[in-house]
Amino acid sequence: MRVAIVGYEGRMGHALRQVAESRGHQWLGVDPRAAGGVVSIEDLEGPIDVVIDFSSADGTEKAARWCKEHGVPLVTGTTSLHEGAIRAVETASSEVPVVKAANFSPGINLLLALVRTAARALGGYDIEVMEVHHSRKKDSPSGTALELARAAAGARGWNDGVIHTGQPTGERPQQRIGVQALRGGDVKGEHTVFLIGETERIELTHRAYDRRVFAEGAVQAAEWVHGRSAGLYSMADVLGMNGA
Repeated sequence: MRVAIVGYEGRMGHALRQVAESRGHQWLGVDPRAAGGVVSIEDLEGPIDVVIDFSSADGTEKAARWCKEHGVPLVTGTTSLHEGAIRAVETASSEVPVVKAANFSPGINLLLALVRTAARALGGYDIEVMEVHHSRKKDSPSGTALELARAAAGARGWNDGVIHTGQPTGERPQQRIGVQALRGGDVKGEHTVFLIGETERIELTHRAYDRRVFAEGAVQAAEWVHGRSAGLYSMADVLGMNGA
């Protein structure tokens, strides 16, 4: 395949380039800011099979619009999207196949399924989420941490408003899931979901040792989505884990 990588100069972009090359794909770097003579998404020419986006909210919005206009599938792992980017991705998915995920790791997607099961089985237990990332990560808490909290909340029939981020004071309100973020060093990503009862505690933890795991998942998603019908897909669809 010929893959356009939006945000190719970032840490994830570097890993994506390596994985794409190792699988025999050609890649073209795209800078959403069109800085330093690098092609912008609007100026992208030539046959492109899939666009992989790990950039910014503005970069994702531009990529989604371009994919819709040119009939090219999109794989995006950008988090902290603003309303315009969310709308652009949803609109694009009505015309082209889109895989959108907060995390492309197979282990994290299994963890999401385990969290849903545990939240349903242990209905009386409190739930907290904690994540650790490198000190240069721009968003806090991570999109993955929020996705884990939403998975637990959804399993209990709660809505997204149950999530409380930051350091709480006083008692934890009922039907609230706390999400805490730690930053330091070059931690690739650690997420723990705590289910805390009166007499025991269960911890479900995922640790990423190398960004390559996310890049491999994203390229796998790009290979999977190529040739699919229009729609908004998740990494669980790619892994065949929907319904887990």
